[in-house]
Amino acid sequence: MNKKDKKAQITLFVILALIIIIVIGVIYFAFMRGEVIEEEFKEEAVPEEFKPVETYVINCIHQKGVEAIKKLGEHGGYIDPADTYLSGGMFKIYPSSPTRSEFVSFSTEEVLSPVPYYVHVPGRASSRNYEIDLEIPTIKEMEEQVSRYIKRELPMCEGDFSKLEERGFDVSASQEIEVITNIMSDDIRIYVTQKIEMTKENVKTTKSKFTSNIRFPFMKYYDLAINLTKAALFSQFTDTFTEKLIDYHAGVDFSLLPPKGTVTNHDPYIITWSKEKVKMDLQGLLLSYVPSLQINNSKNYQPITGSGIDVNFLKTSVLNTSINPELLRNIEIDFLYLDQPIDFNINPSKGDLIVPSTHLNTPPHDMIPVSYDTTYRFFYDVSWPLIIVISQETPLEIRDFKYVFALESNLIENKGILEWLIGLGTVPYSYSDLELIFDSAEVELPDPSGDTTSYTPRPYSHSLFCKEEAWVSGNIKVKAEDKETGQPLENANLIFSCGEYDDCWVGRTQIDADSGAAIWEGSLPLCQGGILSIQKNGYATLPILLSTDEEALENLGTKKLSAFKEIKIDVKKYNIIKDFVFDTVEKTWNDPAPSIDSIQPIDKDNEIVMLTFTKQEAISFLPYTTMVLFGKGVDEEVMVNLVPGSYSISASVIDDNGIHIPAYCTEIQGEKLPDKALDMKPAKFGGAEIGEATTGFFDIKASDLEKDVLEIRVIKPPYPPCIEQLQELSKIEEYSLLYKTEIWPVFR
Repeated sequence: MNKKDKKAQITLFVILALIIIIVIGVIYFAFMRGEVIEEEFKEEAVPEEFKPVETYVINCIHQKGVEAIKKLGEHGGYIDPADTYLSGGMFKIYPSSPTRSEFVSFSTEEVLSPVPYYVHVPGRASSRNYEIDLEIPTIKEMEEQVSRYIKRELPMCEGDFSKLEERGFDVSASQEIEVITNIMSDDIRIYVTQKIEMTKENVKTTKSKFTSNIRFPFMKYYDLAINLTKAALFSQFTDTFTEKLIDYHAGVDFSLLPPKGTVTNHDPYIITWSKEKVKMDLQGLLLSYVPSLQINNSKNYQPITGSGIDVNFLKTSVLNTSINPELLRNIEIDFLYLDQPIDFNINPSKGDLIVPSTHLNTPPHDMIPVSYDTTYRFFYDVSWPLIIVISQETPLEIRDFKYVFALESNLIENKGILEWLIGLGTVPYSYSDLELIFDSAEVELPDPSGDTTSYTPRPYSHSLFCKEEAWVSGNIKVKAEDKETGQPLENANLIFSCGEYDDCWVGRTQIDADSGAAIWEGSLPLCQGGILSIQKNGYATLPILLSTDEEALENLGTKKLSAFKEIKIDVKKYNIIKDFVFDTVEKTWNDPAPSIDSIQPIDKDNEIVMLTFTKQEAISFLPYTTMVLFGKGVDEEVMVNLVPGSYSISASVIDDNGIHIPAYCTEIQGEKLPDKALDMKPAKFGGAEIGEATTGFFDIKASDLEKDVLEIRVIKPPYPPCIEQLQELSKIEEYSLLYKTEIWPVFR
């Protein structure tokens, strides 16, 4: 057994042990401890005339007990997690970073009604950090919280007993209060010790022990939450849902999520993505799909029937448990994602740009054509908070009870947390440990004539690319200066890369004492088709295509870098209009010709626009890309850094108002669809594509960047009245081509 396997087994053992301890604690405290307290706590009787005082005190105890139990449910077993006196400790509650917290806040701005993670990874989940923690309170801890709450709140409820004085009672209460709470399987029993002295008409009596019984099965909801947690953990429910949600909405298309594994051949272009845009798209999908999660046999469970890709995906939204169906039959279980920030990363990526790998297949014989494959294989790290609400309307004392807790979903390199815990995570690798053994020194490949050609495979070894002793090319020299002013650019960094094999920092420019120029001079690693990039803060990176060998000397001359100019962004929109009409005879919707409305401002109260600018380079490796947000939630002026050049501009509009499709709005083969209303809120609803396939690239001159504002125009497709018209949402490229004059950006 290797060390990793042993660690995984120990980790799982600890998890199981914790759950078993909690369950055993439930049984012990519910069935044994209550009997002991009942025997030890003997309540005194009072004369009949003092019953109103006794009732008054018991009612206060009862009232505060009910308050405490309701608050326990609302916060997953904690009356007030932020109150260190009640909770008995201090917890990490970071509203703006829920996946780095121990509790999830209902607001990203402040600590609002926080609920505990019953399962989460402390800190940031990764291939190096995947051990889990449980913030599940024990029965004993919850009992102590209720006791502390009543002890603190009871004197305020009792007040000065002025209401009893009006009836002739003189009452004094000791401030020394002891409270014992016993959470049973069907009720909560509260035992209070407080000396109460009562006098009426010169008759005096004392009572020190009071009991109150809250008829409510709190234990049932707590036990259900633990069982749901256990079922979700060991079935990888949340992690699988995240994975399948990505799969369902992934594809080789900028408007989709990057796929986890797709290879294409001979594509005329490759698709790249903005990491920030993908993150926002995924958050939008979570916001739309999380409410559809459900528990089998619960009151609000809607069975999913049928077959096919769509149905198979929807089935991942159901957590199947072995919990007694009779217990779940009258209980509603809802799932919430409140658009909190998610922890997100995707690899391979460079900065904000997500780029596939392209493999050139070079044959050993000239008669075999060169081909290439593009591999879209990406690894997701996604963590997000899932809030679960258990509720039931009961005829008991607490009618509208809710038990609320959270689970953290963690996908690490496309694998769920349980796979990592049992040692099935992505295997870390190092080229230094890699040894490939070939059966023979040569491999034979057939050529088109049927003959074979032999070649020797290139051996794989640890990369020496960035070790200076391997930099054996001829001398390379380059100067760097500001394109506009001609000033030398000192301390510009130089990065040399050889495709995707490796890249390394090779030095920086320094001022030459004789010429005053900013120069870098030296040797480089050997590479055919390498790229030497000159980088300096405040300037666009300049890539230079460069092949190196041991003998050639290269004077690359003076390279001029363009300084970024900051320009204000404004966004306007055009609404596409289509007069959709349902033919009640043919039972079909028409598809009218579109028209375009007049230009108007973005609705900053409900719409947010994501803009991605990508500069076109002669060398397409790592083009300059920048993204900005405009609209809702963006209070300050939106500025973007640009340099002269040709750009593609991609815009996506997220509308908080969303889209509502009514039930039974169409008819297909005699069946009215959909059978229930559909709500997508928020929705990706509009955008624009400025680029080669639509309007052509947008050329920006140096004089343009002297203007004050760059106005971007986007299109909002017609509002879909039914499910057939949802295809309008995917016609942004088509409408961009049709209305390319209208959406062309304008400097002003």
